[in-house]
Amino acid sequence: MRGNRRNLIIIVYLLMVILLARVIIWIEPAQLKKKMSEGLSENAEKLVIYIMQESNIKVSYIMRDDSNVMEKLADSVNRTSNVYSFVENSYSKENLVIYDPNTYKTTQIAVAEQTVTQEEHVVAEEKKEAETVQQEPAKEQENVVKETLAPAFSLEQLADFDFVKSNLYIVPERASVLPEDLDTKVLLEKDMSIVKDASVPQILIYHTHGSETFADSTEDIKGTGIIAVGGKLAEILSSVYGYNVIHCTEIFDNVNGVFDRSKAYDYSRETVQQILTDNPSVQVIIDLHRDGVREDLHLVTDINGKPTARIMFFNGVSRSSAQGDISYLYNQYRSDNLSFSLQAKLEALCKYPDFTRKNYIDAYQYNLDLMPRAMLIEAGAQTNTLQEELNAMEPLADILDSVLSGESREHLGLDSN
Repeated sequence: MRGNRRNLIIIVYLLMVILLARVIIWIEPAQLKKKMSEGLSENAEKLVIYIMQESNIKVSYIMRDDSNVMEKLADSVNRTSNVYSFVENSYSKENLVIYDPNTYKTTQIAVAEQTVTQEEHVVAEEKKEAETVQQEPAKEQENVVKETLAPAFSLEQLADFDFVKSNLYIVPERASVLPEDLDTKVLLEKDMSIVKDASVPQILIYHTHGSETFADSTEDIKGTGIIAVGGKLAEILSSVYGYNVIHCTEIFDNVNGVFDRSKAYDYSRETVQQILTDNPSVQVIIDLHRDGVREDLHLVTDINGKPTARIMFFNGVSRSSAQGDISYLYNQYRSDNLSFSLQAKLEALCKYPDFTRKNYIDAYQYNLDLMPRAMLIEAGAQTNTLQEELNAMEPLADILDSVLSGESREHLGLDSN
């Protein structure tokens, strides 16, 4: 008898649960559908990305043509998908220009692949020795400048997480930044310098949003937009500082006449990975953008008498306030990326106090997982002129060289030699 009563209670309980579920579905079907769609989309993204990262399968081959699988999935869940598109882009070596400091001329990257004869190598070495002798007096003057530089903040101040976050960073609400992310003792102990070798490409500059333009840009997007600014940066790093630089002039946010920024990072990722495969000597990658701000905001300062666009170093931590760590956007180089941008920011404060805005940290990845010395830079905004942007590449190149040469460690009192 007691057993029957217990079963009856269970049945009544289940009926109440079912009734409650039906009431919820009847009252808020849209919210329930949204939750189910979000779960479906997230799991689909994780599956596709896992397949691509853990195998050599080209998912684009089974999804392209008329199947429209990803498009149908995105439409069905009514949500813009972050999943890599894996469509074939227009990657071509015609869009790669190499800035060779041995010649101080820009050439197509194919030139860099030619075999250098022994005679050419000897001539290049003799030229480098002659240039070194000519530059000795300049180095003496440079040493005087070094002695006058002082860090903007003490190491004690930089050890305080709250101080660092409020004085050096902008973090939107959607991003989650933890004290261990900005442990400056760890970040400043990382030596981000490289051994310069001008005989091979070591720096890659590209533009995920290559269609970005400025207040006085013309229809010649590559000639008067952010790609032209990247060319200027590559030229200075090569001709002034002696780095061998590859500049990718491909446009990723307007493919086949279709403007789509949501897929630009997918397109640029594929191309950058191929460039790195073809050029394993590359140790630094810079994704150069310009910011988008309200029309009455003009990001400009004066450096050496020139109106100069202000810049911002940008990081992604692959962690959101709502979900925590975003596993499918894992970045093994997160700490290195943060170290690279922090050291550049502190060097900028030493040399050009008003040149940089606060470093920005957002929740996602932005392809910064491709290399320890990966950096996304926002140079000015749409309200700047092209000349202000070009002027900004001089101090930016100086800052980058200071970090890559190890000079910035001396300014911060971190050089142990």
